[in-house]
Amino acid sequence: MKTIAAADPQAIALISVNKSSAAFIRQYRATGKSPLMFNISVVNAQALARISGAEMVRGVAITQVVPYPFSDVIPVVKEYQALLKQYGPKDAKPSYTSFEEFLGAKVLVEGLKRSKTISREGLMAALVSLNFDTGGFQVTFEPKNRVGSSFVDITVIGRDGKLMR
Repeated sequence: MKTIAAADPQAIALISVNKSSAAFIRQYRATGKSPLMFNISVVNAQALARISGAEMVRGVAITQVVPYPFSDVIPVVKEYQALLKQYGPKDAKPSYTSFEEFLGAKVLVEGLKRSKTISREGLMAALVSLNFDTGGFQVTFEPKNRVGSSFVDITVIGRDGKLMR
């Protein structure tokens, strides 16, 4: 922490999950420095706020690799919200994390449907050429491109620990 703080960076890119990110942010803020901080979509803003306090994580930017899960415009988001309401716990609320998992499950099921054999090899063969519209969100794989989507949005943790767009 001392080494990084001494370098006085303008920005710090974290690539870690909730507990380690929260610990790093808390310790770095204690140095008195306040560079821009970014993290990837696997981190959950509410979890960071719960672990370290909303004020501690305020201003941390998080890249999102799926569309806004609170929208009622994109068909796959509407489908996700309806299924979450129907099958999720009573207190379940949409989130980037669960929406990303929902899309991953849709892609997996589509790959299995297109697979000639239900095996790792069959699934990989089906996915390697997948061009799939999930309902307003396109996922495409190619032999030399296994990323699936180049969609990226940036959100920022607000005062209350919730994400702002």
